[in-house]
Amino acid sequence: MNRFCPVCSKTVSIDEIKKYTTCKACYDKEHPLFTLEKPSLFIQICPNCMRYRNIEEDDKAWNVPEAKVYKEVWMQAIYHFLVTKIPGHEKLDFFIDFKHEPGVLDSGRKKVVWLELTGRERDENEPREVTVTVQLKYSVGTCNECAQKRVGYHNSVIQLRTAMKRAENDAIIEQMRRDVELLAARAEFHGTTQVTSIETVPGGVDIKLVSKKLGKVIARQLRKKYCVEVKESFKLVGIDKETGAGQTRQFFGIRLLPFLAGDVLLLPKSGEPCLVLRTTSAMLHLVSLATGRIEHAKPDTFTEESIVFQSGKDILVQFQVISLNKADGTMNLMDLATFEERVENLRPWLGIDAEGTTITGFFFADILYLLPVALGVDDDHGAGGTAPSDDSSGVDDDDAGTGAGDERGGEDPGITGSGE
Repeated sequence: MNRFCPVCSKTVSIDEIKKYTTCKACYDKEHPLFTLEKPSLFIQICPNCMRYRNIEEDDKAWNVPEAKVYKEVWMQAIYHFLVTKIPGHEKLDFFIDFKHEPGVLDSGRKKVVWLELTGRERDENEPREVTVTVQLKYSVGTCNECAQKRVGYHNSVIQLRTAMKRAENDAIIEQMRRDVELLAARAEFHGTTQVTSIETVPGGVDIKLVSKKLGKVIARQLRKKYCVEVKESFKLVGIDKETGAGQTRQFFGIRLLPFLAGDVLLLPKSGEPCLVLRTTSAMLHLVSLATGRIEHAKPDTFTEESIVFQSGKDILVQFQVISLNKADGTMNLMDLATFEERVENLRPWLGIDAEGTTITGFFFADILYLLPVALGVDDDHGAGGTAPSDDSSGVDDDDAGTGAGDERGGEDPGITGSGE
């Protein structure tokens, strides 16, 4: 049997009356699935980093988009500023259908986008849905962060410098610069790199960063990988108008020490010439060319005057082993440049085990010092083996994702901050 809707008098089934007390159309009209307080939205989009903000809000805070595409930003803004304001929105599925888009997206004055926002119930039998026409207006404008970057604003400076002039310095400084850029790329803030500028200056390179914390992370990473001296300082650059506190800029002076693997240094106490096998900021790993003993010393133990043989600059003399005289512990060597022969002690740590072996050396204070055939050392057994290699990645995974946050207080969310 049919009944009549008490609202519109339309004939409806008794089941429909039992379910809705009216016809379904009147019920939907009386109990809409969702409503929008205002079927329009006015936002601003930064064309550089694609962050967006609601012009009609009081604080006008910038929001980070999930993708740097205008249509994606529109959808995220609709969800952020409209959908989340709908009571019970988490129980509905929403769909956006763009009906009109501006011809030029990233320039000009106000742009108008027309779209249909559809909300649908999660009901397997008879899902209800409502479609509302929405007008999205947006303007293109540079955000504060990008504006500051454009004028060179920065909170920290990585100052890469060299000590004594060496042919290898340019290549090492260039590698350090690439390491800094790699770390900065992993620490992108709101989709843009924190490197404001890179300037070549006398004796090195200055890399300006938005973040102070990222500067600390980079300085720590370069100290781990290279033989450098790191000095930290700051400069007062202004006064915060709101708090009255001083605004500072952090400087990280990173000076490349003049010691490289292959150099020979004189130990300060004994005066023994020692071959540098590996360098770090904390320690130089050496082997004595007089005794074959393993030595470890801090870089600040030495000065430029400690270098008696400079790898890549000074020339090694090449010898061929003519004969091994194990009875008296000597060997006969022939200078491959002059063909002159000489007798030297056969040192076990030199790694010579066969006639015909080629070995190199250099003269210091009229004494010939021979280099081990295998330049590696083992801390327990002395010279020989394969030389340990430096970490060539330039990035520590533990630090690559932390430490570039803001210094305004609160928890550090990882490499996401912008400095002061």
